[in-house]
Amino acid sequence: MAYHPAHEKARREIVVKDLRITYLEAKVEELEHLLERRSNEIRLIQKHLDSAGLLVVSRVLSGLPPLPRPAHDLERWQDTTALIAADVEETMNDLWLSLKPLEGPDE
Repeated sequence: MAYHPAHEKARREIVVKDLRITYLEAKVEELEHLLERRSNEIRLIQKHLDSAGLLVVSRVLSGLPPLPRPAHDLERWQDTTALIAADVEETMNDLWLSLKPLEGPDE
């Protein structure tokens, strides 16, 4: 069989496609490994947090500010005329943090 430029071009295209497939298979394997590691991290976090903590983590990872702690949640607020000075600063800090946009690592 005689040498033909079209045959050489076809052979190179096959080699390039094989290399691309090999690269993509390696990339998929790497992504599967990262996903498995992340899933294990999330399971570990879930073991140690209650539902309120999980909600905070979920909001922060989504770029949202955390909600006020349940102690300051208006739906659970119990009206009283008693004021405990020690609670004022902590309560105000928690409420301000719930309104403050998240700062990125560069800020």
